[in-house]
Amino acid sequence: MRRQLARFLFVFFIGTLAMVLGVVTSMTLTPPGRDLLARTVSRMLDRIVIGSVRVGAISGSFLYDLTLENLVVRDTSGALLADLPRAKVSYRLPNLIAGQVVLSGLQLDRPTIQLIKHRNGRMNYEEVLGIGKGSPGGRSPLVEFHNVRMNGGTIRIALPWNPPKTALTEFSVDSALRAERAKPGRLIEDTPEGLRRVILLSDLATRVSRLLIASPDRKPFTIDLDSLATRVNDPGVTLRNAVGRVRIRGDSAVFSLSRGALPDSRFSGGGAVTWPQDTILFDFQVISQRINMEDLRWVSPNFPSMVGSGVMAARSETGSRTAYDLRDLHLRGVLGQVDGELVTITDKRRGLGVRDMNLRLGNLDLDAVRPYLDTLPFAGKVTGKLAGSGFLNAMDLSLEWAFTDATVPGNPLTTLAGEGGVGASRDSGLTFTNFGLRQSDIDLRTVRRIAPAVIVPGRLTAVGTLNGPMRNVVFNGIAQHQDGDLPPSQLEGTVHLDTRFEVLGLGTDIALDPLSFEGLRRAFPSMKTRGEVRGQFRSQGTLERLLVDATLSGQIGTIDAQGFATLRPPHWGAEDLLLRFTSVDLAALTGRKVPSSLNGELSFTGVVDTVNAPEGDLHLALSRSRVREWTLDSVNTTASLHDSLITVDTAYAVWKGARVGGSGTLGWAAPHDGRMAFTLAADSLIAFDSLLLATSGQTRGDSPESRPLGGTAQGSVQLAGSLDTLEMSGDLLVQNLEWQQLR
Repeated sequence: MRRQLARFLFVFFIGTLAMVLGVVTSMTLTPPGRDLLARTVSRMLDRIVIGSVRVGAISGSFLYDLTLENLVVRDTSGALLADLPRAKVSYRLPNLIAGQVVLSGLQLDRPTIQLIKHRNGRMNYEEVLGIGKGSPGGRSPLVEFHNVRMNGGTIRIALPWNPPKTALTEFSVDSALRAERAKPGRLIEDTPEGLRRVILLSDLATRVSRLLIASPDRKPFTIDLDSLATRVNDPGVTLRNAVGRVRIRGDSAVFSLSRGALPDSRFSGGGAVTWPQDTILFDFQVISQRINMEDLRWVSPNFPSMVGSGVMAARSETGSRTAYDLRDLHLRGVLGQVDGELVTITDKRRGLGVRDMNLRLGNLDLDAVRPYLDTLPFAGKVTGKLAGSGFLNAMDLSLEWAFTDATVPGNPLTTLAGEGGVGASRDSGLTFTNFGLRQSDIDLRTVRRIAPAVIVPGRLTAVGTLNGPMRNVVFNGIAQHQDGDLPPSQLEGTVHLDTRFEVLGLGTDIALDPLSFEGLRRAFPSMKTRGEVRGQFRSQGTLERLLVDATLSGQIGTIDAQGFATLRPPHWGAEDLLLRFTSVDLAALTGRKVPSSLNGELSFTGVVDTVNAPEGDLHLALSRSRVREWTLDSVNTTASLHDSLITVDTAYAVWKGARVGGSGTLGWAAPHDGRMAFTLAADSLIAFDSLLLATSGQTRGDSPESRPLGGTAQGSVQLAGSLDTLEMSGDLLVQNLEWQQLR
């Protein structure tokens, strides 16, 4: 009996095992069986997940591994969660039987995974897997993958996007959306739930030793990375490698990386990234043994091409502002050298800024910063110190610079040191606000590039305060000009230079102490004036029409000037210009040997250049004056020059015992002509005695026979034609002439 029972049980179990193995074999090793198994698994998974699952085909041993082809998972709305062309999974049946989705191996080829954050704050994978649902305190299933391999993958992360709170109208919302979509790499898509910002991780290749998706004790989503390489669209980062741990809970990810690599940068560090609503916030620190600034152009697309090392800490201070704290920074490149520390700030409203900047620059090419200061009018290299804080449109800076100008032959050196407000905008360029210039030594060839009207050569040293845009700047302080070894000129006061237009704008309220004509000789070679002047010079306007109010004294005498002047060599002019002068020395003024002391005033309106005949009106009135040894009591002349015709309405001169006067016209140049006549009446010639002695070289002897010039004279002179074809005639009657021994 026992032998028969044993035979029955043996046959039953062996037969049952053979049947099970036959069924399993037929379903896993034959095409019809694999199709049937795929449909069966799809229906089973449909009942497990909240959504839909489709499996194209299944193969493998079934007992410890499977290969799934064309596995597609969607949520209840039909939105894709995962599209896996080929997934090879390894597992232990006891774990699955116990309700634990624990895979001992997972290999994915070209997968597409989409993670969507809904407006209610939940992630799509939480909805599909039912994580967090059910009665409060309910246990979540254990979902854990080991030895995950992924090649050629794409992860698509979609986050809600909202326009700024200030966008209250449909037009402003559209404008904000266009501006957002215009940012490099930024994707904003329309969905039934509203607008979403999409972050793409492309060409994803990774090895993950452990991937914890859910656990009964609700531990965070955990990824233990052995390697990770991908391209991110927003921000535009290419990650070549990452080793460490990432934990994700809700809308935040905490990471710790023992090593990481961008295309040409190596780093380690950790911190957190959060994405509440539609904003990505950073709070992390990385140490980089090698950093290439090109790899950080997701922070600012205009970072220069430089490499080095440093420590970076990123922290989002608000939803619209992130600070990148760069310490122990050492950068080198073809554009120069930068060492030090600074905090770079990106602000959605105010743009790029810095804080606690303390940098040392070594031959830094200004092209490195030109993308941020595209209106910078200089080109060359800077060496020195730069410190400060603020946004590009309003920074508080301190600098000590040595600048070599690459646009001028010989690369002249200019040095500057100062502190104060400096801003930059597209419309105004560099703008100064109470910038204190405590030291400067400026090559004027560099200044001439932005102000061509500054034609004087040499160097300028200045100490004072700058205010306003560089092309419309106001300087208040002391400045000194010197051309080589020539005598210097110095001014103190306020100078306003407006170089925005073709004609230089000028406003001054300065004291010249002194102005050296010799020091300006190279700029004005035809100017023969000697010596220097001191005094006050006020002006307002442009060099085309400059209102002048000045009082100057020196070897040339003392001159008070009021009126309008045109100072555009070779074009000169005046409008209602009144010059009052005392003790003017024509020898110092003209450089000729005509010592004099003139007193009086001159008013003039007109223009003079080197091409056309002068045009204008003048009136000259002299009080008691001296030309060489000839003393004049008074001179009065009213004249004009129009249409190449010189007109003298009134001209007379009176001196001791004599008078000369005349009027008429003359041509400036042929074919213009005219006639002019002058008459002389001298009751005494004594006024010419000293002049005659000086010109003849004689001296007055002690002899009674040596007499001064005496006698009377009458005469007339007639002029005809033009200055270049002048005809002259006249007569002279001298009576009772005596001089020296001449009788």
